[in-house]
Amino acid sequence: MTQWWSKLSLKHKLEIPIQLILVIIMVSAQRWASDQFENRVLLEAKGKAVVTADGVINGLNMLMINGTISDTDQRKLYVKKMGSSDKITELRVIRNKPVADQFGPGLPEEQPVDNLDKLTLDTGKVQSEISHENGKDIMRVIVPFIAKSDFRGTNCLQCHIVPEGTVNGAASISLNLQDEFALLKTANMWLWGIQVAVQIFLFFMIGWIIDRAIAPAKEVQELMTKMQEDGDLTKRLLVHNSDEIGQASAAFNALAGNFQGIVGQMHGYAKQVVDSAHGLASDTSKIVSASQRQTEAADSTVQQVEKMLTSIASVAGNASRVAKLFTESMERADQGLVSMNEMVGEIAQVAKSRSYDGRLSKRIFEKYRQYYEHDTTGA
Repeated sequence: MTQWWSKLSLKHKLEIPIQLILVIIMVSAQRWASDQFENRVLLEAKGKAVVTADGVINGLNMLMINGTISDTDQRKLYVKKMGSSDKITELRVIRNKPVADQFGPGLPEEQPVDNLDKLTLDTGKVQSEISHENGKDIMRVIVPFIAKSDFRGTNCLQCHIVPEGTVNGAASISLNLQDEFALLKTANMWLWGIQVAVQIFLFFMIGWIIDRAIAPAKEVQELMTKMQEDGDLTKRLLVHNSDEIGQASAAFNALAGNFQGIVGQMHGYAKQVVDSAHGLASDTSKIVSASQRQTEAADSTVQQVEKMLTSIASVAGNASRVAKLFTESMERADQGLVSMNEMVGEIAQVAKSRSYDGRLSKRIFEKYRQYYEHDTTGA
């Protein structure tokens, strides 16, 4: 129920409660009017019955004064004549116990027949009821006859030996209210028809009034939708009046203006940020280019260093071999020096002995040859 209500438009949220309230008010008003009309019809019918009963008692009073009331035929004829009036379906004269005790029980139709008759005789008050008989709406009214010392110029106590205020009898009158109830039914149908017509008229009339009232609010909603779709903050509402919706429209225009100013400022800031970003991108490009050149130079340096290291490694290897050869040359030089010293010693011995035989010459040649080979290999 809550979700259904939340999905309704503002117009329907206003129109539905108003229509429901109007329906309740008008149905209640129609019911009240119908009841008042029915009560009025019933009251008039009851008044007519009371008037008829009053005529009956007046006639009986005259029969009593004339002394003909004891004539049963006269009484029956009188009651028949009175009962022949329009819309009267039954007229009975009821004899109460004090009259029956004084003048006899009377005719069979003059006896109380039901509780309503007995209630009227016991209380002395007018009783009435409505019943449906043979498709007819019947109102039955029982009017009591009360003994008085001055009943319209007649002293009832002269003939009736009873205390004043005693209920001597009553008149039961049944009226056919078929025409009245048919009129009530027709009136109700007319009232229902008028109510339906009024409800339809009010439905469209209230809808038109609500449309006029919420038209500015719909303009606000439509403009907000367009602004959401195209992002155009330059649109403004036309303020038609100074009510709450007009004030809301003016506030919306002011808010849209503030948003437009803020967006303009943000656009300027964004442009500055974009320009700064472009400058930063240019500087970054330069830095990247310089970094690439430095990288290339570093790579070249590394290559040169690698070549240098290779050369150093080669030189180190050659130096190691030279050192080894030098060591070997030194060793051979030492051996040659030793051989030279030996040869010099032998030459000295030869000189001393001055012996130049062939064996000495051969020995000197061998020493010289060893020295020569040593010196040559070491070089």
